[in-house]
Amino acid sequence: MEIKKTGKVAREINMIKFQFVIGKVIIMRGIPGSGKSMMANLLKNLGAVVHSTDNYHIEKFRLENGIFHNVFDKIKSIFRISSSKYKFNGKKIHFYHEVNYHKFCNSVDEGKKYIVVDNTNFKPSLYKEYVEYAKDNGYEVIAIVFKPSDISVHINRNTHNVPLKTLEYMKTTMESNLNTVGVEKQVIINSEMTLEDIKKIVDVLLEK
Repeated sequence: MEIKKTGKVAREINMIKFQFVIGKVIIMRGIPGSGKSMMANLLKNLGAVVHSTDNYHIEKFRLENGIFHNVFDKIKSIFRISSSKYKFNGKKIHFYHEVNYHKFCNSVDEGKKYIVVDNTNFKPSLYKEYVEYAKDNGYEVIAIVFKPSDISVHINRNTHNVPLKTLEYMKTTMESNLNTVGVEKQVIINSEMTLEDIKKIVDVLLEK
């Protein structure tokens, strides 16, 4: 008989079931241009599973003529030509967030050791359900917070062409919500940190 764990019941069952930490869920928090995704890629290269809503906004371009598709792929791999680009689709944003969340839940259910949520998460409502599901299933939850820099820095690094007004709103909102609700640990990263500093933090997080 399978017990479906929900709400308070889930927490009571897990108090008995999870006397040890299954793994770590890392909640990335940072507005566009903060360097958040760079760290997520670093974590991915070291074995973490990364879930990012942004990935669903990336369009893949393929040649219409299937005969040449494999040839094009080979040329692309030799010369490292990108066949994709980021294109924000506002009509699908809520759908993409739902898809990303459910795939995250699947990784938790599968017991992956290190799971990264690579979204902006600039306010509590954006990461709350990730934190709750991870904790309900025996994971330690850590937040990596990229403290916003001067808005000009984010404009220059803004590869997704997020409008200035949106960047300013995200920056102001995040600056008043730097403390991450519900997590066991939090690491704040500022613009003065070097790549070596970031690598050291990653090594500690993944117990390298």
